[in-house]
This record gives sequence, structure tokens and C-alpha cells, in this order.
Amino acid sequence: MPPTLVVRPRTLVAFALACACPLASAAGDVPVDPWEGALRFEFGPAVKELARLHDRSPDDPRVALGLASALLGVQPRTQANILEARSLLERVAATPPADSTFTLAARLLLGRIAEDHLIPSRPDEAKELYEALLRDHAGHPLADQAAVHLALLAAYPPADVPRPSSAELHARIDELRATVRTPEVLRELHALQGTLLIAENNLAAALPHLRAARAVGYRQPNRESEADLSIANIARELGERSVALEHYRAFLAARPRDARGTTVRRYVKELESADASNPGPDRP
Repeated sequence: MPPTLVVRPRTLVAFALACACPLASAAGDVPVDPWEGALRFEFGPAVKELARLHDRSPDDPRVALGLASALLGVQPRTQANILEARSLLERVAATPPADSTFTLAARLLLGRIAEDHLIPSRPDEAKELYEALLRDHAGHPLADQAAVHLALLAAYPPADVPRPSSAELHARIDELRATVRTPEVLRELHALQGTLLIAENNLAAALPHLRAARAVGYRQPNRESEADLSIANIARELGERSVALEHYRAFLAARPRDARGTTVRRYVKELESADASNPGPDRP
């Protein structure tokens, strides 16, 4: 099974290419390995070689998926490349079996094209594609990733679409979170809710979501340490001393030379002193 990546524009392309990479072992006569190049985000050379492979094997969904993914990543972005990628993906999405990794990745990429690549964007079309993927293949990691995009579309709708109330928005994200199984997707949904609740100045409600996201862990160490610092600052403000200490210490362990370390160490000493003088419950 390819690695699970939460889909942002470039990581979605990398995920789709990872889905298609098994073809690489059968492409020994290709002078330049387009799969390795594309996974390093060297899309220009990859497009040329993948196009050559596609001409030779036009019915291979792996090649079509790889070529479409590279076309979406190559710079400068052009509508011609985007439309060609969409055409390739539509053919892959229609290729049986309907539950193959290639088919589901193609459907997810089609949603992403409608949401982010077309000019003007088509959020309603993207929403329909994501909802169909989530409905048809609930529990699959690629369908789970559609849930992230549905949550983002609800949280940040186009300017001409009314934003839902806070209660409606969080109920929708709760509903989406209940349908998914992939830990990384659960992390992103918790992180999104935490961010939204901070913007609403509801720190007490935000803290459990931020901690749930951090418990899953991030691939990027810097993101983990920034999450620790945010959680610790919020916990300190709420009087949650043990939580604040846990995450301040984690931040210092990961970033001992960070410029903010002096302030963080002072906070740790203050919290430790408070614990020593008042060993009861965190909250006063």
C-alpha cells in the first residue's frame, strides 16, 4: 500500500505518483527514471518520459495516473496541462475495477483539479466529487482524504458562499471525522478544528483537538515542535500546568537552540514552582 499523505497540492501529486510507482520496475529501458524524478518534484523531465511511456501503453492506468500527476506539478502551470491531466484522469477513473488504488487516486485528483487548478475554480463540482468518493468507498485512505477537502471547503468557502455558523461548521467536521479511519486524516481534521476554535477565541475547546492532532504526530519535526509550543502556550493560559509543562519540555528537547528557548525555560521554571507550591489540581 502506498504511503498515506494528507493532500495538499504538491503532496497529492507525490501520493498519486507513489501509487503509480510499481511501474518503475517494468520500465528498465527508460533512459531517465521519470518516477524518481517526479517524486523529487522534477516534473519537467518526468512529463517527457511519462508521455513516451503513455504513447507506448495508452491503456495502462498507472502510466496515465503518473503522467497526469506530473502534468499537474510541472511549472509554469498552464490550463493546457491541467485539461490534459483531467482528461487522463477521467479515463483512469472510468477504468475497472472501481475500487483500485489508481481509480480512487484519479477521482481524488479530479476533485483537486476542480477545487484548485481550474480557472475559475469549481468548488461545487469538487464537493460533489469528494462526497461521492467518501460515500462510495468509506474507510479507504483515499476516501478519507476527501473528507479533509470537504472540511476545508466548509471552513473556507468561496467569497460568494455564506459561511456556516460555528455550530454548523463544527458539527459538519465532527460528522466527517466519524467516517474516517486514517490517523493522519484524523490529525488534520482535529488540527483544523483547533485552528478554527482558536480564531473563535474558544481556547478550552481548541486544546483537546490540538492535543489529539499532536498525539498522532507529524512527519515534519518542525511542525511537531511548533504544535508543542502552541499547545503549551494555550494550556498555560488555561491553567493546565501539567499539559503546559509536558509540551514545553517536548519543544525544548526538539529545539534546544531555538531563540524562543529562553522564554520557554522561564515558563517551565514558573510552572514547576507553581506545582511545588500548589501540588493540587492544575486549575486554581
